[in-house]
Formats: sequence, C-alpha cells, structure tokens
Amino acid sequence: MPCGPLLSWIDWSWRWNPWLFVAEGHAVLMPDPPLSMGYGQETVERGWGRWSSEVASVAAEQVRAALRRPGLDARRVAAMGGSFGGYLALATRLPEIRLVASHAGWSDFAAVARASDLHWHWLREYGPVKESEAYRRESLALDGIDPGVTVLLSHG
Repeated sequence: MPCGPLLSWIDWSWRWNPWLFVAEGHAVLMPDPPLSMGYGQETVERGWGRWSSEVASVAAEQVRAALRRPGLDARRVAAMGGSFGGYLALATRLPEIRLVASHAGWSDFAAVARASDLHWHWLREYGPVKESEAYRRESLALDGIDPGVTVLLSHG
C-alpha cells in the first residue's frame, strides 16, 4: 500500500521495500490511488478529505483489477502498509484479503488528529476536530472487518 497521503511508490525505500517479498516469490502490488503524487493536481483533489469514501475504494478496485490477472492466486492475498498505507490496508476490505498487517495505521481520524505530531495536516485537510463531520464520516469501523481476517496491528 502507499506510504503516505501525497506520496507515491516512485522511488526506492528502505522502510517498506517490496523487493524483499519479491525475492521470496511473492507478487507485490503497490496501488497509487487518489492523493498519490505524479498524476496531476486533479488526482490529489479527488482524494482530498475523502480517504475512506474515495481513496480506499479506488485502492480496492486497483487490487481487484490486479487479482484478475492470470497467474496470481487470489486466495492468497495480504494487505500491509505503514502509516497511511496501514490505514489503507485496514480500509480496503476485499473478501480475498485474509491477512492485514497495519503498522502505525489508524481508524479513528479525530483521535489521530488530536494526538498526531502532524496535527496541522489534519486541520488543513479536514478542519477543526470539533466542527468537522468529515472526521466521523471518513473514520473506519474496525468491527466491519470480517472475523476470518487475521489482523496484525503494530506501532512504535
């Protein structure tokens, strides 16, 4: 999954390096949904303030499209990511995904906005926590994750 809003998988990273998984024989998909850089301002605006309603749904469709490719085993799919990618791993919710690993991901946007060291970004995108309906609208209900999905949440 992408590593952050307003970023893209366009360069090498030591933090979330897909080549380690590829070397072990795994297929790796790194979708670039709205908010990804390199596709123009319209792509950023499409996802701005709509992480669950727009960004996660597009990421899910990108994963579905990849799973239709011959040679990929759609019964063996995991979603993983860190920070924004951890959020997307939790948000994508496809029936094929049976394992989710979310490092430093989140579900409650208001709680993160209040505690984040990037508080200014949340204010800029969603507005003041007490005044904006968007925090509740875009937050994830974790009880919506299928009980058969194995979930690893980590932080720190």
